[in-house]
Amino acid sequence: MGPRALGNRSILAAPFTEETTGRLNEIKQREGYRPIAPICLEQDAGRWFGGGVPDPYMLYFSQVESSELQAVTHVDGTARTQTVDPTANPEMAELLTSFGELTGFSVLCFITPRR
Repeated sequence: MGPRALGNRSILAAPFTEETTGRLNEIKQREGYRPIAPICLEQDAGRWFGGGVPDPYMLYFSQVESSELQAVTHVDGTARTQTVDPTANPEMAELLTSFGELTGFSVLCFITPRR
């Protein structure tokens, strides 16, 4: 357990459709039922995920609070979110902020492909 390669060697995608989950699992060559983890601005985590606890290492599961985040919602309605602190990773925070301005959601799907 520990930090993922946040923004480095990563594939990012919009979190809105189940088709995104399938496509990302196909790219990563893993089972189609496996959930895709979201990344979210730390200050917005409580808006999208129950509890809103800062979690830069994806240690906790939380309830997904929006039905529009289909690609990152597991069958039990939860997600294992990685939160982004703008002081720790300003580039990723800027990307999430810009995505939020465009879509209303400061959340993205995030996977690191196999080497």
